[in-house]
Amino acid sequence: MIYINGKWTEGKSSSFSSISPLDNKLIWDGNYASNSQVLNAINSAHAAFPDWNKRGLDSRLKIIQRFYTLLEINKEKIKDPELVTNRKRVWR
Repeated sequence: MIYINGKWTEGKSSSFSSISPLDNKLIWDGNYASNSQVLNAINSAHAAFPDWNKRGLDSRLKIIQRFYTLLEINKEKIKDPELVTNRKRVWR
């Protein structure tokens, strides 16, 4: 899954897998982004930058702190490779 312009979507290029070096089990598989998806992501980021750039430090810190809080809340789900493998929708 790739995140472009506020939306999750499947990559449209070739597939790849992430294999655990501990036990050679599949951790995750998916598709790379296509060239057009990469260009769309770049253009979306470029378009979003002026608004992000206007935000003050306090506003940016609130976003970063919220991200940290969500990581803390979900760290048990995130750290378990089996859960990531079997419940991909956790990331959506």
